[in-house]
Amino acid sequence: VGRLKADEGLVQVALGLGKIVVEGGSVLRFSPARPGIFPQFATTGDVMRNSQKEFYALNLSNPYVQVRPGGEGPLVKLDLARAEHDRTLQPIGSVYVKEDGVLRDGIYHSGPRYVTFAHVLKAQLFPLAGILEKLMAVCRRSMGNEVEIEFAANLFPPEQDLHEFAVVQCRPLATTGERSAVTLDGVDRSRALCW
Repeated sequence: VGRLKADEGLVQVALGLGKIVVEGGSVLRFSPARPGIFPQFATTGDVMRNSQKEFYALNLSNPYVQVRPGGEGPLVKLDLARAEHDRTLQPIGSVYVKEDGVLRDGIYHSGPRYVTFAHVLKAQLFPLAGILEKLMAVCRRSMGNEVEIEFAANLFPPEQDLHEFAVVQCRPLATTGERSAVTLDGVDRSRALCW
């Protein structure tokens, strides 16, 4: 899309747990090499339609939760009001200011809240794009292939001035190949290693 290049990689980030990414929910997509380009946010209307509006979190109210296969276990789906209350929306949120007709970075105005990661990707509150660009290069080199990296970050309130980044896993990027029938006519089966 535009100046984005496939070999520079694509990142999907979301507020909360990665379940929303895995399920194909509304998340922010960007290239670490060009963190200011958001194809799904071309207009303010696009932000309002395509921005993440809820997130998954762990319900820590019951320490004796039993996790069963296929179940949600201790996961809860919450709205952005909860993230604002917990101060987790502060570094990644923006507000649509109706009077001005514009989207403002930060959540210091009244109006609908949206997850844009503006302070992280534009204002570089946390060097996420740079970290991911270097990490992808190291992992590609090490695995000799394109990679898929799962990561987590904790962004704390400004007065703490401390953030955390962790790699959850890294694996070769799965590709889908074309399927076609293979014929072994003319192959000397006596020389085959396996059949």
